[in-house]
Amino acid sequence: MTQLLKGIAPLMVLCLIVLSGCMDHASLEGAACPCADGYVCCDGVCRTSCSNDNDSSSTFNESTDTVTAITSDTTDTTAVTESDSAPVAGTDSVASVDTDSGSEIMAAVPLPCDVFEAAGVSCVAAHSTVRVLRAAYTGPLYELCKGTANPGPDSCQGEKLDIGAVNGYANATSHAAFCQGSQCTITKVYDQAPHAGGPPNDLEPAPKGGAKMSPDRPANATDLPVTINGHQVYGLRLLPGVGYRAGCNDCTIPVGTDLATGDEPQTIYMITSQYDTANGCCFDYGNAETSCNNDHNGTAEALYFGHGVIWGTGSGEGPWVMADLEDGLYAGWENAQDQGISTNVSAQYDFVTAIMVGDTADKNDGKGRFALYAGDAQTGPINEMYDGIRPEKVGYVPMQKQGSLVLGIAGDNSNGGAGRFYEAAIVNAPLDKSVLDNLQSAIVQARYGKTDTVYDYEYEGDTDSHAQVDTESAADSDAGIDTGSSADTDSVDECENVSPCGGDVVGTWNVTSSCLAVNGVLDMTYIGLGDWCDATITGSLDVTGTWTANEDGTFTDNTATMGAETIEMSADCLNISGTTTTCDRMNGPIGAAGFAEVECVDNPTTGGCTCATTVDQAGMGVAPGYPVVSGPYENRDSRITIASGEQAYTYCVKGSTMRLSPQSNEVSGPIIGGITLNRE
Repeated sequence: MTQLLKGIAPLMVLCLIVLSGCMDHASLEGAACPCADGYVCCDGVCRTSCSNDNDSSSTFNESTDTVTAITSDTTDTTAVTESDSAPVAGTDSVASVDTDSGSEIMAAVPLPCDVFEAAGVSCVAAHSTVRVLRAAYTGPLYELCKGTANPGPDSCQGEKLDIGAVNGYANATSHAAFCQGSQCTITKVYDQAPHAGGPPNDLEPAPKGGAKMSPDRPANATDLPVTINGHQVYGLRLLPGVGYRAGCNDCTIPVGTDLATGDEPQTIYMITSQYDTANGCCFDYGNAETSCNNDHNGTAEALYFGHGVIWGTGSGEGPWVMADLEDGLYAGWENAQDQGISTNVSAQYDFVTAIMVGDTADKNDGKGRFALYAGDAQTGPINEMYDGIRPEKVGYVPMQKQGSLVLGIAGDNSNGGAGRFYEAAIVNAPLDKSVLDNLQSAIVQARYGKTDTVYDYEYEGDTDSHAQVDTESAADSDAGIDTGSSADTDSVDECENVSPCGGDVVGTWNVTSSCLAVNGVLDMTYIGLGDWCDATITGSLDVTGTWTANEDGTFTDNTATMGAETIEMSADCLNISGTTTTCDRMNGPIGAAGFAEVECVDNPTTGGCTCATTVDQAGMGVAPGYPVVSGPYENRDSRITIASGEQAYTYCVKGSTMRLSPQSNEVSGPIIGGITLNRE
């Protein structure tokens, strides 16, 4: 396979560059694209000079050792002219001419799956809520759900809208209009990979699994706005409890289509970020168990990004690109162990290119091989973080992959991880560094985070977003105002739970006092531990600030919640997926749930851990966690609901006073008491 990949003609790798004229040359030079020495950036295209000389050579690589020449007779390309503005689907790349602004040439950069095709392999999975990843793809990018979205597959019970592509980018205009003033989630991410037979690997909220015996929620649709090449789109913000899957016992399809199984090789890439990472298990994209259980060493092979849990680490403080091989996250294997891998340095970028190569058992004298790469998706080359033998433990040589596909979770549905997701794809081959350099070059030219548009796409596959089935009437949604009674009644003890009575919540409310106690059982599966882990939580919380409800059904939360809580964990909590850990190493996973500070020490009486924690976060009383502080809310039956139930409050308005009781969620533990607010 290595010789095959090296032997594919590199002249077909990247994209068609149409050179029929140039804008003002001085204004073009230095535009945002990575160019090797001896090249300048002309209107987003690397050339030897910004002139009209029909120079056919170009590069999209920042490193001089990966310069790729593009010849004028490259096949399978299409130039778009004023009279023929839609290229034939299946071309490697396109260029369009904006005839309204002179003869400015907008050159399209290559797309990831087309880079792989040029190297002789096809994507077997490709997902993005941001853009098209393959020029020939003609379907929607993702499904929006307005209204009720249940956890697990077939999630949407409300109104559906498929978001298609416009000029290669997600139709954010339709997205924003559809979600305006309503609770909105992303309930499906469509597979853009070509499949000759079998259904596509469309990602839906994951069903229950061995570590988390309840299904996962879909992501909020408007949590992660992002700009790419001047286009406002939306990524996926995957918080603990949110995760997607395709190809498993309880999924829509039982086995992922075309995904690698056994010891077959694969390469996975993902665009993510240093932000919203967590120590919980496990923010993955890749190959996992079809059983949704932990089937032990070697039954999963997924790309992970984050700070780890109790397993392997790189050097520095993280986050790191690692491989989730089941029963372990591995930044590499060095000195016969998995800790502090010297070559795997922190990837602290706003947009991260993360890559994992899973090779076969015959490599490295029968010790197997895997490799990890990371780079800045905005500016830089990819760097090798590890390339060597597989962990020297039973089960990893040969691998025993099963062919399920996960996003944001581990193979056993451990859903305590967190991260940002923009795009990812998988091919069934151990790609050479030269192909990965071409991939990174194309990613850099995609211009993540850039607010100006340097080029644009036009694809035959561009389609308007279209509605599917509306199963929930507007009368059922009741987003916005509850017109319950607002008559004054006797005061109540603020340390008691609120007796709901409704009332008009519209306005800006100042917190005047709060009395919140936390006391009860804590669901530790939320931070990536299993149902075997028994834990209790006690403590108190204090809330300050203002909360505003608008007439259009949106809110702004300018409150803060502080406090101290103690978690008592049983001895069983220290046995995670067959690995025994220590109390001090539980600080990270618990901190990932949103605690400001965590210090876990041995409890000699129980054999478990006593963890002292502090809470210091935005949001009103639902702590810890990752609170939603603005967006739509639902008001029904004296209950305010935010983020599909992730945050909820029962309330009672009496004149100018409102009292709220935060409702427990998976991570907060039982909450008792109330918050008192006065209307401005």
